[in-house]
Amino acid sequence: MREADSRSLPRLAALLPLAAAGIAAALFWQSRIGSVTFLLAIVLGIVVTMIALIDYAHEIIPDRLSYTLLALGVLANGIVIDQGFGFEWEYLAGALLGGGGLWLVRTGYFVLRGVEGLGLGDVKLAAACGAWVGVQGLPAVFLLAAVAGLVWVVATSHQVGISLRSTDRVPFGAFLAPALWAVWMTMA
Repeated sequence: MREADSRSLPRLAALLPLAAAGIAAALFWQSRIGSVTFLLAIVLGIVVTMIALIDYAHEIIPDRLSYTLLALGVLANGIVIDQGFGFEWEYLAGALLGGGGLWLVRTGYFVLRGVEGLGLGDVKLAAACGAWVGVQGLPAVFLLAAVAGLVWVVATSHQVGISLRSTDRVPFGAFLAPALWAVWMTMA
């Protein structure tokens, strides 16, 4: 968005209740899930909240957070899904499909428009999403993130009284990261 949509720290504070609500939901859910899954849910919630806040404020997703999320996803599927330290190939396929799919979208957009429309941070985050939810959960993550992003764009443009342009930037990772947490929690 433009100048009228400043991404200052006070606006970020509005996202913190969502993080608190997520942690409260995890605490509530602890009675339904095992303690290891509960701890993974809390760690995932913290990392995705950090990614969402940083991407919203600075329009960047730090590699160290994406790679941490990817590694944790591989570890989580080995512990929770396999009940040991094995590996489920569906989650590797999810990582490849998530990252590869968004990379193709990014490349296609650049070829058609001549400008970058999607950052590599989003591509890496999508790969991490696939490592957590696998091929089955990936469509739900993308759908939830896209709908939340569209709602945010429309609500923000109406709130500040500006019209949308095709050059407006949207921090997609700010929606993709929480969508991952929400979908993973339904699958855990």
